[in-house]
Amino acid sequence: MAIHIRRAVEQDYEGYCSLYYEINDLHRQALPRIFQQPAGSIIEKEYFFSLLNYKQVAIFLACELSTGQPVGFVVVALHESPSYPVLTPRRFAVLDTLAVSPAFHRTGVGRALMQQAEEWAVGQGSAKSSSMFTSSTWAPRPFIDNWDTRLTAAK
Repeated sequence: MAIHIRRAVEQDYEGYCSLYYEINDLHRQALPRIFQQPAGSIIEKEYFFSLLNYKQVAIFLACELSTGQPVGFVVVALHESPSYPVLTPRRFAVLDTLAVSPAFHRTGVGRALMQQAEEWAVGQGSAKSSSMFTSSTWAPRPFIDNWDTRLTAAK
């Protein structure tokens, strides 16, 4: 199985939503008091388009090379540290969403998406060793622990 990772475009809206429904189902099962099934669209088209045009955000899709079907995506956003005297000014990346279709778990798709997000963030001036996970992240723990260890080792 060959995967190609690229920036999302407006024509990817339907595929993006399909994957987002899959991850929302996992979130609803794990945290039903927080996540619910939306009555309409999982994400409004205008909002998706605005993210594509916002220079501080990147959405990357992992697509199966033979079919072009999206099998995963990552949304990463750049932030600047607040202007507090105790903080060193820095630019850092925050992982907003990482989604991989369950059929493609443990195939390297998530890792490839994370690497692409990190390369983009570093290219935009982000600190490479900043962990992009928070304690509220819901994802397979071994994947997060492995990624955090790799980033920490890069300091």
